[in-house]
Amino acid sequence: MEWGIYEGRNRHRTYRLTNIQAKCYLNRYVDLTQRYRKNWNGARNHWYRRGYRMKRNPKCENTKVQTNLA
Repeated sequence: MEWGIYEGRNRHRTYRLTNIQAKCYLNRYVDLTQRYRKNWNGARNHWYRRGYRMKRNPKCENTKVQTNLA
C-alpha cells in the first residue's frame, strides 16, 4: 500500500523520542518552547507529525546535556 506516501507520510518508520530528546527538542527551537513549554508529549507529537518532515533535530548537542537533563 502506498496511500500513506501520497498523503505526505513517511513509509520508513521513525524512531521513538525519549524524554531527554523531547526536552532537547523543546530547548533547541524557541517556537516549540513557547507553544508546548514543558509538555514533552506535545513535543513528541509535533516531531512525529511535522518536525521529522521539516528536518528538525530532536537530539541533544552532547552527552553532558543528556546526563544533566535526566
